[in-house]
Amino acid sequence: MLEDSSYTWIAVKTPHFRFYYEADTYAAQNFAELRQSAEEARLHALKLLGEKNYAPIIDLFYLDSREKMIPALGSQPAGWSEHQSNTVMLACNANIRPFHRHEIMHVLSMNLWKLPPLLEAWLLEGLAVYADAPCAGYSLHEIAAHLQRENKLVSLHSLVFRFHKQSDLRAYMQSGSFVQFLYENYGREKLRRLWEHGVTHLPEITGKTYRETEMEWRAFLQSVDQAESEVDWQLLIEKGCE
Repeated sequence: MLEDSSYTWIAVKTPHFRFYYEADTYAAQNFAELRQSAEEARLHALKLLGEKNYAPIIDLFYLDSREKMIPALGSQPAGWSEHQSNTVMLACNANIRPFHRHEIMHVLSMNLWKLPPLLEAWLLEGLAVYADAPCAGYSLHEIAAHLQRENKLVSLHSLVFRFHKQSDLRAYMQSGSFVQFLYENYGREKLRRLWEHGVTHLPEITGKTYRETEMEWRAFLQSVDQAESEVDWQLLIEKGCE
């Protein structure tokens, strides 16, 4: 990124970040707000992870569009991160909000809680989505309750073992809700044990079978007030939470 002449970076170093953005962009015009949001996202991730500090400096690049991601990645996601190099890339402009909380959680969780042995995408992404919630003004449980009423909630087995075979947005939202449910009902330390040992250890961590844990979560979703969980799915697609 730094050696690519197609970018002309302005660099700003702070105690926790090295920020990079280009002149005459949304990031240049709104840098103070973006910097504050990044710092808040770092503190939020530390709080959720139960950690006091993260010493390494994070290199955070702001791109003015998804297309600007292509020279570096060959693709155009809204956000990208690599925990080994403590690097985050975010597309942001007047129509794309930067996913600070999501990508910074990836960096911190995979370094402070270490990389899960099986790289279980549902848990990696679920924790990052949980960090970034609410999504388009909806809580993750409201979104999952909406999916359940529409009979679009996939089975827990399909979610955890075939995450990338599911519809992206639905899989991300459902994983976020399930991770939040585990965090709130079983506690951070049990979620961390699940992170460290893998989903095959879910029964011994929760004291319930897979099916019992899934039914407990689904019953909870049924209790979510329907009047508060009518979700505008198109708005969710446009605003995003991933």
